[in-house]
Amino acid sequence: MKCVCRVRAGEIRILVLMDRLLSALALAALIVAPAFSQSGPAGPAAPAAEATPAAGMAKTSGVVIAVDAAAGTLKLKDKAGMTMEFKIGPETKVMRAGKTLKPGDIAIRDKVRLLRYDRRTHQAVRIELAKR
Repeated sequence: MKCVCRVRAGEIRILVLMDRLLSALALAALIVAPAFSQSGPAGPAAPAAEATPAAGMAKTSGVVIAVDAAAGTLKLKDKAGMTMEFKIGPETKVMRAGKTLKPGDIAIRDKVRLLRYDRRTHQAVRIELAKR
């Protein structure tokens, strides 16, 4: 079998130019990438106190399926059926109908309208319970 490939001179020039352009872009990406990395050189680090309070925070809602104030744990089940466990303690702010409660006042089957927590540690910061 004989393969006949016809490529015009203009097409070869375009392919060569595209190859050079892609090579230049790849090289530029390798040079610039460290500037955008988190560990790369940057200006002076901002103090932790200046970080936004919502950084690393998340929120959820659901129904309390288990609570152990002595051990400092709370388990919630959300509408999708997923269960999550959180750490609670005296620093956790618990509210119901505008009144401040203690973590020990949370009961099984309480509906949690809003639970703000730290994503890394799962430490509950604020819990808003629905009215009974």
